[in-house]
Amino acid sequence: MWFKSLDTKQFTLYTQQNARLNTAYWLGALIEHKSEGPIDAIIKAEMDGFDRQIKLLLKHVRKDIRRQKGLPLEIIKPYLRHTAFMHRHFIKMSKRSVISKSIAPLGFGVDMAVRKEVDYLELKYELSVSHNLFVGDLEQQSDRAIRLIYQAIEIWTQSRTLFFSRRAIQQRLDTAKELLTPTADKIQQCTNAYITHLSLGIDESMTLEAHLIEDFNEQLSAGLSLIEFVSTVIFNQPGFIAQIFDKKRVTSLSEWIEGNERPMQGRLIASMIAPSDTIRRVIDAHVID
Repeated sequence: MWFKSLDTKQFTLYTQQNARLNTAYWLGALIEHKSEGPIDAIIKAEMDGFDRQIKLLLKHVRKDIRRQKGLPLEIIKPYLRHTAFMHRHFIKMSKRSVISKSIAPLGFGVDMAVRKEVDYLELKYELSVSHNLFVGDLEQQSDRAIRLIYQAIEIWTQSRTLFFSRRAIQQRLDTAKELLTPTADKIQQCTNAYITHLSLGIDESMTLEAHLIEDFNEQLSAGLSLIEFVSTVIFNQPGFIAQIFDKKRVTSLSEWIEGNERPMQGRLIASMIAPSDTIRRVIDAHVID
C-alpha cells in the first residue's frame, strides 16, 4: 500500500487535502444537478451554500498545499487545478436557463468540461500506474472504473456503428464492473489499513471504519448502477432504421432514460461525497462539517 511510505503526519495532511477536494468537486456536481430541476428559494439557498463551502475548501487546500511534499504533492496539485476548473464550470452551467447537451436524448454531454475530466482521469491513471497506487486503495480503483466508463462512452459516441465497437465497449464496462466489486474482506482490509495509518484512538478508529465501510459499499453500488445505466443506453439505442419505423421503441427508451437518469446521478453524487465527509468529521472538523 503506497501510503505506508508516508509518516503519519504527512499522510493525515494528504488525507485532509484529498477529502476536501473530493467534497468540493462533488458539491460542484451537486450544484449543477440541482440546477437541472425545479429551483425554489430553498434549493437556491442550498446551491449558494454549497458554492460558499467549495470556495472555503479550496482556500484551505491552497493554504496547506505548501506543507505537502513528494508524492502527496504530486497527487494534490493537479487535483486542485482540476477541481477549481470544474467548480467554475459547474457554477456557469447552473446559471443557464436551459442545460444544453450535445447528445440530449441520451444525457451524455461531450464538451470541454468532459474532455478536461477525461484528461484529468488519464493523468491520474498514469500517476497511479507509475507509483503503483492501485494496491490497497479503493478510491484509486473507483477512479480507474470511472475512467473506463468514460472510455466506453467515448468509443460509442465516436463510432459510426455499434457493430464494430460493441466488443471494445463491453470489455471496458466489464473491467469497470470488476473494479467496483471487491470482496467484503478486501474492503475491510483496505479501510483498516487506511485508518490505522492515521493513528487515531481505538474507539474513534472503530467508529470511522464502520462508517467508511458503509460509505464505500454504497459508493460501489452507485457505480455499478451507473454502469448498468450506460450499458442500457448504449446497447438498446435503436439504429437508424428503427428510429424511423419503430417510434414505440424510441419513445420507450427515452422515457426510461428520463425516469432513471436524475435519480442515478443524484445517488452517485451523494455516494461520492459521503466517504470524504465521514473522514473530514474526524480529522478536518475545524474547517467545516
